Amino acid sequence: MSLGKVARKLKRVGKVAVQFRFTSTFEYIELKCNGTWRPDNLRVIWLRSHRRVQSIDVQWVPTEDRGPNGAEGKAVFNPPLSVALIVTLYRADTEGADFEPKEYKYYIENDGPSGKKILASFNCDMAEYVGIPTSKSTLDMTFKSVSRKIDKAILGITLESQFIKQGNSLDDDMQSTFSSMSAGRDSLAFDDEDDDEEAGAPAAKPPSPQLSKVTEEVEPTTETDQAVATPETTAQPEGSGTGMGPVQAPE
Repeated sequence: MSLGKVARKLKRVGKVAVQFRFTSTFEYIELKCNGTWRPDNLRVIWLRSHRRVQSIDVQWVPTEDRGPNGAEGKAVFNPPLSVALIVTLYRADTEGADFEPKEYKYYIENDGPSGKKILASFNCDMAEYVGIPTSKSTLDMTFKSVSRKIDKAILGITLESQFIKQGNSLDDDMQSTFSSMSAGRDSLAFDDEDDDEEAGAPAAKPPSPQLSKVTEEVEPTTETDQAVATPETTAQPEGSGTGMGPVQAPE
């Protein structure tokens, strides 16, 4: 066991671990472009460290094209695409204690003739969206641009959480995981012409989408306790040709 893992386990001594299944349902991507550049095929990547999953590609369609002065458009997941993961959150072993923050990243990536480039990112604290037994949040996630090619990026998404189990923070089976997703060997590619942010560097946290959030308590389901990918159309696992590998981030 590495020193990093030992240190993390020591930090969790005396804490409670709670597992949740999170399901992201992607509905649309809105982009506002600068200049004459236009996106091609867009996808959403959801990751933390070596755990990741990505959507199918969707084509961006302009709704307003101003030539050299930019354009606005939308890429729609039709039908909406759902992918799932299991994430473990930790809290003090006291009544009413809040969960510790745990961030996962969402990226919007363009795949065109010049290759795959990350356009925007969103840091999501999963602890903000948990519910016992379940909760459901409809969000318009406003991403932070990491490319000069775009001025604005919004992801329409429904984020649902479902309580799975509670256990000891040191138990090996209380681990966050994507279902049937393995680590890729490539890195996410940021635009070579953009020096706003280095690939893999921590991004400033974008504004929380609280104003557009609608949260409701829903009845528990009868799904099994194993994390699953649950697309209404099929999501692409790692190694599927368009898969990309992880940006390494601290656990």
